[in-house]
Amino acid sequence: MAAESSVAIAVMAKVPAPGRAKTRLCPPLTPDQAAALAAAFLADIAERVAALAARIDAAAYVAYTPRADAVVLDALVPPGIGLVVQPAGDLGARMAGVAAELMRRGHRGVVLLGADAPTLPGAIVEQAAAAAAVPGRVAMAPMLDGGYGVLALDRPHGALFDAMPWSTGAVAKLTRRRARAAGIDLIELPGWYDVDDAPSLALLAAEFAGSPLPLGHGLPGADAARTRALVWTLSQIVQSGTDE
Repeated sequence: MAAESSVAIAVMAKVPAPGRAKTRLCPPLTPDQAAALAAAFLADIAERVAALAARIDAAAYVAYTPRADAVVLDALVPPGIGLVVQPAGDLGARMAGVAAELMRRGHRGVVLLGADAPTLPGAIVEQAAAAAAVPGRVAMAPMLDGGYGVLALDRPHGALFDAMPWSTGAVAKLTRRRARAAGIDLIELPGWYDVDDAPSLALLAAEFAGSPLPLGHGLPGADAARTRALVWTLSQIVQSGTDE
């Protein structure tokens, strides 16, 4: 598959390591448990993205940091998926840099995904890939916490990345406002949720238990088998600890 004929789908990820991964989940988790959960998230998402990319003639990547820990990805990323190093800077600079690098490689559009939504439906990613192939169009999937977990780009748009208050509930709202001001054709995809603190971890456990999600649409969550198994194990550990 020639890069110029494809959209790139890239998962933005920190290489899971205790003390650096999912730190807002400590407590109730230990640093080792949080890192294991981050690894399960990444493995499930990367596998799903690779399968989707093969089906729709796209190209799958993991955009990772730090560069020195790339060897850890060998056990988490499916064979054949591309790797790209995130540049230095805040999240906006890293996202813009990854998008620019993938377009430099010849891709006609880029979809950037977070690594914090292990059950994100493939249908949302597929819609994002279709949007990324349209010149002049940007698509965003908002998250329950006020950020976004999917961004589809026809090219890097500085207005969407520069001086953004990342990791706050204002990101999606400000992205909409900046897109309107810059005349960018922004379309909204169905939303989902990130797992980055104890309440959202509880929401993930409830989803796995069959509870409906407070999202306003009926898309089913993806089957994240590694994450599901680990969440069940961790819930037993946490529960046994509270019972002592």
